[in-house]
Order: sequence, then C-alpha cells, then structure tokens
Amino acid sequence: MGRFSSLPIVFGLMVLATSCEVPTQTASVINGLEIYHGDLLFSIEEPTGDGLSDAIANVTEGVGGSQVVHVGIACEEQGRMMVLEATPSHGVWLTPIDKFFEEAEYDEEGNPCILVGRLRDTLGLGASVERAKQYLGLPYDTLYIPDARQIYCSELVQLSYLRPDGTPIFKTRPMSFTDSSGDIAPYWKKLYAERGIRVPEGAPGTNPGDLSRDSITLQIMHP
Repeated sequence: MGRFSSLPIVFGLMVLATSCEVPTQTASVINGLEIYHGDLLFSIEEPTGDGLSDAIANVTEGVGGSQVVHVGIACEEQGRMMVLEATPSHGVWLTPIDKFFEEAEYDEEGNPCILVGRLRDTLGLGASVERAKQYLGLPYDTLYIPDARQIYCSELVQLSYLRPDGTPIFKTRPMSFTDSSGDIAPYWKKLYAERGIRVPEGAPGTNPGDLSRDSITLQIMHP
C-alpha cells in the first residue's frame, strides 16, 4: 500500500457547498472519524492489474491523484449507521458501516483508505437521502448508461443529491473510457463488444473520482 504513503492521511472530511448549518444527528465514530447521516464515503483501492475497480481507476482520477473507485451514502436507520450503496454484487442495498470499513483497503499505518464527504449546506439533505432510498433493490448498471431500471454508485449520488429547488448538486459530465494511452481501455472495449453496443464515450454521466475532486464544491479537511 505504498501508493498512499505520500498522502498525509487517507481519510478526512470533505466539505460540500456553502452553508453553515451543522448536522444535528448523533455521529458514528469509526477509526476516530465522526460520520453523519448523509455523508459520502469514497473508497480508494490500489491497482491489482485487472477487474472493475482497476478499469474505473484507469480512466478516472480521484482527489489528490488517488484511485477513488466507489462511493456510498452514510445513512442512519433506526439508530444504526448504514451505508446506502450500489454494488455489482448486490445492486442498491444497505450495508452496516462497520462492514463497509472492514472491507476497505488499509494503508501502511492501518488507516482505512476511505474519504468522507460532508455537505456543508445541509438544507434538503434529509430529502436527498430519502430520495436515494427509493432506488433500493435496483440492479447495478454494469454498462454505465442512464437508465431508470439500473443504477451505478456515483449515479445514485448524482440523482439523489438535489438542492431544495430540484437542481443537482453534482452535475453530469461527459464520460471517458480512455486510459493514459488516449485509447479506449481494453476492459471497456471487451465489455461493450460482448454486449454488442458502442462504448458510450462522451455520454453524460459521473464517476466517484470526479465527485471526490470537484474543485468548485469540495474541500478536503484533515481531522
């Protein structure tokens, strides 16, 4: 995990938007970090050479150059903190936050490779989380194409986190499936060829790396 040794700390608080309202719920404390209902949890993974996580990391970039490959939503349910997320194996589901952290990668100092994002402007935050719950049970979108019947992790956040006037907090951007060579990465060529469809290069979408490094709305805070 030497890749992360250059980061002074691999988990922190991300502050989104521009308000001074403070969460009033009881926080869950994981590895000394307070996590509130509606926080965003970004997972960082070191490349292994193949698989979906590597394929995502090879064509996207997370905050500070990190390989952010997944995002979930901290969600308090009946006094217990859960993570609302979309995964290939479960679709959109709720998992206990302890389990989410247990399955994370850890750096050389034993810190979980997770970034925590917090909405500074919490007006409408509860509605955004409730909106995300409406997607529970939907399958994971392995093709990353906008479709109300399937959804991927950052799409869940993008569709659910809206301002009170209904405008998205996170805008879609043209998707790119090209790697450092400037070509469509082999993983994506193979995936879409097997489905008999064109790689949706340039189609509107989102990814967890982009969410984590949004320079307009995000700021990394170290505890």
